[in-house]
Amino acid sequence: MKSIKSFTTPIFAFILVIVTLFFPSISAFWVGPLLSVTIEIVLVFLGVFILLTTIGILLIPKYLGASILKMETHVIFQAFETRDRFTLLCVFPLTMVFEEALFRGFIAIGLSYIVSLGQWGAIFLSSAIFSTYHLHTWPTFKDIRITTCFMVFSFALGIACGYFVFTLGIIAVILLHWFSVFLIYYDLRTKMKHFQRPS
Repeated sequence: MKSIKSFTTPIFAFILVIVTLFFPSISAFWVGPLLSVTIEIVLVFLGVFILLTTIGILLIPKYLGASILKMETHVIFQAFETRDRFTLLCVFPLTMVFEEALFRGFIAIGLSYIVSLGQWGAIFLSSAIFSTYHLHTWPTFKDIRITTCFMVFSFALGIACGYFVFTLGIIAVILLHWFSVFLIYYDLRTKMKHFQRPS
């Protein structure tokens, strides 16, 4: 039986998605931009996905080094280890829905309407907020390399998702976030075995 904690993220994601439906300027970004998609923007989207994922796979493990071992307690790494399908196929994707609805839906789109920052100003500010949000990794891992990786990658991902939320919509950025982070986590999990825990 799953603990109530396992259902927290899916519940928050569901509530946040429902709330966005009451804000027409935000709900329009769920699928609205997809109606006028061009092949050029799809190619840029795929290129950014490949670039972010490749950079994450190539650079993050090198920067982390042996710090990677501290991440074995991360819920996603545990789910890979135990083949926990509920976490991998429900909790993890709904975390992306929650984060994108909050940081791109409410914050980036909201800032572009209510503050005279313009679209790019809203994208950069929401990316900085998204990056700062990932300071939550410090109490868990207490490792500056892990926290730095989360914050730097989150800022870059935030810029990409911020741009694409205005051109392709929230569903596209959820997919970008989900697949790129999933592949990076999976790669990190497979590279853990190359490091020996100090005795």
